[in-house]
Amino acid sequence: MAKLAVMLPVMLYARKLDSEDPQVVLYLRVAYGVVQVCMIIVVLICMQKVSSKAGDSTVVYTEKAKGFMDDPKAPKKYIKSTRGACYGGKMTEFRNSTFMGIAMTVGLHYYKGMVMGLCMQCVMAPFNAYENKIVKFALFGAGDMGEKLESDLTKDDLIVEVLPDGTENVLGKGKKEGKAPAIEDKKDNKKGSDKKLSKSAFEELLLDTWDQASEADLSPLLKQLTVSSVKWTTSEQKWTPLMVLCGLSGAPGFEDGIRKCVELGGDVRASDNDGWTPLHWTAFHGNATAAKVLCEIGDIKKEDVGRKDEEGKTVRTLAEEEKNMDVWFAIEKALAL
Repeated sequence: MAKLAVMLPVMLYARKLDSEDPQVVLYLRVAYGVVQVCMIIVVLICMQKVSSKAGDSTVVYTEKAKGFMDDPKAPKKYIKSTRGACYGGKMTEFRNSTFMGIAMTVGLHYYKGMVMGLCMQCVMAPFNAYENKIVKFALFGAGDMGEKLESDLTKDDLIVEVLPDGTENVLGKGKKEGKAPAIEDKKDNKKGSDKKLSKSAFEELLLDTWDQASEADLSPLLKQLTVSSVKWTTSEQKWTPLMVLCGLSGAPGFEDGIRKCVELGGDVRASDNDGWTPLHWTAFHGNATAAKVLCEIGDIKKEDVGRKDEEGKTVRTLAEEEKNMDVWFAIEKALAL
């Protein structure tokens, strides 16, 4: 509706333009040229940002858009892919649609003398770009593009694959209950699972997970992460779930856990009793992937990297001492230090 509210006045105004007036046409060409140069720059910036996800093998599920004739009450359908493939595909669509739009508008103006397209695209191109998930991710700090992890799919969601002939093959359903149970913390209802642990029980689960190291099964912990529990700390060392996940470099699923913690509001700048932030944890435990993810989605600043722990050690100092310089190199690359 918002797009329609913008598009209709622009169309009415464009129809009143004198396409025979050379000065009007010149102004439109200049305005259109400036806007499209800006759009090309936006595409290039997005391509550079999305390229950082090219090697991300995290399994994600993207919602398949419903067709015009589809039942709006039908279950949502999700397509399984890796995050790298998902982001790459969306980037390709955005790039192709942008350049195709430029080619069509310029072609119609050059061969048919149409000026309405120039006027429309001067306004609608930036408007459409602002609404695009790629642009929101690359330029406006969105943490993702709306994809879901397997743990986020409900039993009402269908997992499908689209065959080459355009037909769909249903692979299964999500496993989480479609409706969150009634619990005391209303905020937790959005991300909750069937049974929520008390703070002390959650701490025990967190510490047990840590003790299992690279052999840890993270699914019980990830199911217990909520907007409340993600901020809880252990009673003695003040460890947060995000810190622990940043230290579990060998445990399958730790990257999904880090992303979920950040999505739920986990503090990327919190420090434990030793003054270690999650970045310090990645440096000490040699988790370059965790460091890269934190820098990408955690709004990490250069000053965060320079924070000192209780012994005056920075993230780089810890990385050097533990011979984990791959962590520091990942941070340098992500933040362009």
